[in-house]
Amino acid sequence: ILDMIDKKIIKYDDKIKDSFTDTIGKFDKVRVEKREYGKEIIISSEQKEDIIIKLDKNNNIIGYINNNVETIGDNFLCENKKLVELKFEKVENIGDYFLYKNQNLATLTLPNAQNIGNEFLSNNTELTTLSLPNVKNIGNDFLYCNKNLITLSLPNARNIGDNFLFENQNLTILSLPNAENIEDLFLYNNRVLTTLTLPNAINIRDGFLCNNKELTTLSLPNAKNIGSLFLYENQNLATLSLPNVEHIGRYALKYNLNINVYDMLNNKNSEIKKLKKSY
Repeated sequence: ILDMIDKKIIKYDDKIKDSFTDTIGKFDKVRVEKREYGKEIIISSEQKEDIIIKLDKNNNIIGYINNNVETIGDNFLCENKKLVELKFEKVENIGDYFLYKNQNLATLTLPNAQNIGNEFLSNNTELTTLSLPNVKNIGNDFLYCNKNLITLSLPNARNIGDNFLFENQNLTILSLPNAENIEDLFLYNNRVLTTLTLPNAINIRDGFLCNNKELTTLSLPNAKNIGSLFLYENQNLATLSLPNVEHIGRYALKYNLNINVYDMLNNKNSEIKKLKKSY
């Protein structure tokens, strides 16, 4: 609700747990302009960029541009299902349940985001390309239900939570040059990934690329600890480099006929090609 006396936007119900109104703050003036898709609310303040809220003909928020805010709290537009465009040029920190129920977002701009909480766009199915150039920490269930993402850039990500891209089925190439810690079920159901770059990964938890069937070469030069179900369904991996591994959990490469990772661990062999299992 627009409060034109105190010059702010307030929730119509205090029980609503949504940080959207916190991103706007106080303002000086508001104008509404008609558009083909509905209308545009333009919120202006001195020494700040205009905030733009796009509404469809049913007053659903379908677009939001705010280049002033730096922190997004929990539950940001968590019930919104219609948003298709979002732009936050200055945001550095994002809380939990960001756009939790949104399925339609196709354009997302977060060039300065560094920390992302749990359940980030976990029900989104439409994003196909995403670049987060400055993100360092990613919480659990990142894009959990998205099956269609084909391009992902996370050049500075260091810590990746559980269920990262859990349902993705289209990503074939992924580079995480600075990732150090990877939690459970990383790309769990992705069967098509052919190229993965993780030069600095140290700790990898359970279910890493479980169900992947296409990866043939993998180098993890700094990995020390690897959990269970590592590449559990992969039968095609022929080259594996683990020169610094100290521990590997159960059922690693369980169905692979080319490599026995436990022999690698026992023999301290840094690379094995076409090694037949001894059992």
